[in-house]
Amino acid sequence: MLQRSELIRVLAITALASGALPTACQSQEVSAPPQAPPVFSPAAPAEAEEEGDEAPVTYRIEAEVEEGEAASRVLVAQVTPLNGYHVNLLYPWNLTVHDDAPTCAGVSQGRDEAVSFEEEGATFRIPVADGAAVGEILADLRFGVCNDEGCLNPREELAWELAQR
Repeated sequence: MLQRSELIRVLAITALASGALPTACQSQEVSAPPQAPPVFSPAAPAEAEEEGDEAPVTYRIEAEVEEGEAASRVLVAQVTPLNGYHVNLLYPWNLTVHDDAPTCAGVSQGRDEAVSFEEEGATFRIPVADGAAVGEILADLRFGVCNDEGCLNPREELAWELAQR
């Protein structure tokens, strides 16, 4: 069962998406909260609050190449919400490999293609073809995490280094 704040958020999102709110509401500027939680890059996953920081860490992203048996490899991206945040199950998550990547170029996966997608976290797996070109593979991840006070919809660039075998 949805909590009251989640139900209000779902109804507001639904109303905005359907155009049911008056035009004046849609054109209003909304300022960011005074202490918006920081966004962290996957190069330095943040798991705990650093001394002196007042805003809590909201998520951790891990990007790794999983080496399988024989020549199989998989690009893995995992998002774990932290400190009271959870995966926004309604937000249209998307992981897209850059078009100039040495392999897997243009591959895109949404939340329906994730191998796990639940409030506790999400995991994407992109298989790499045998004999694929080596080098740095960059991808953009668009996702959403929420707590009881609101949601964040960051975009992060992920990087995997595919080495010669």
